[in-house]
Amino acid sequence: MNILIVDDELETGNYIAQVITEHFNYCICQIAKTYDSAIDYISNQKFDIIILDYELDKSNSLKNGLNLGKFISQSSEHKHIPIVFATSYPEHIYNAVNSLNCVYYMLKPFYKSNIIDMMNKILTISREIPKLTFHNSVGIHVLIKVSEIVYIESERHNIIVHTNDEKYHFTNYSLSDIERDSLGQLIRCHKSYLINYDYLINVDRSNNIIQLLLSDDTAKIPVGRKYSEAVYDFCSKNKSGGQNNE
Repeated sequence: MNILIVDDELETGNYIAQVITEHFNYCICQIAKTYDSAIDYISNQKFDIIILDYELDKSNSLKNGLNLGKFISQSSEHKHIPIVFATSYPEHIYNAVNSLNCVYYMLKPFYKSNIIDMMNKILTISREIPKLTFHNSVGIHVLIKVSEIVYIESERHNIIVHTNDEKYHFTNYSLSDIERDSLGQLIRCHKSYLINYDYLINVDRSNNIIQLLLSDDTAKIPVGRKYSEAVYDFCSKNKSGGQNNE
């Protein structure tokens, strides 16, 4: 998940980014300090969440977060993206909520709990669009509900999407892009695997293996050293898996 934080105070932007990446390790945060640099980011990249501060340019009152939000709403690629409005001035909130696709607002100073609550709220909203779009070898669009994906394996840029009903083969896809587009519902556990924790039934830490439930079988998926800490931490916090073999 790619997140843009727009705040003229770098310390504040870094704090928001730190809290998000510590608690939602599939997120990548980028920070824009000015109105113009934010426009540049938005024009050249795709974001899943945009966090806007109101005051961005003290020398030009028109270059503020509200007007930046209006610019975003006119972008065909970003107009439906959830916007979080952050400000020290409560009087700005009314305009933000009514003029933008503002799903959350935070009043400064805000704390770790505010940022975590904000992310959980947005992830709940995002999960209401649970489909990924793929193209098969003849260019036909294939829509697959994320909730139906048990795991995805890859070999270079060739992937196999495993659901309980069938396997789908696609070419020229990267797991990093799919993980980002799944908005946290598919998690990287290995350089060659994405998994859906909803199907997790067993964790074998001694052998670095996790077991997923298929309709008529189970799948044993390796856990890579690079991803093991995040995977096992998630399992512990969410009490995932029927058994935990240490």
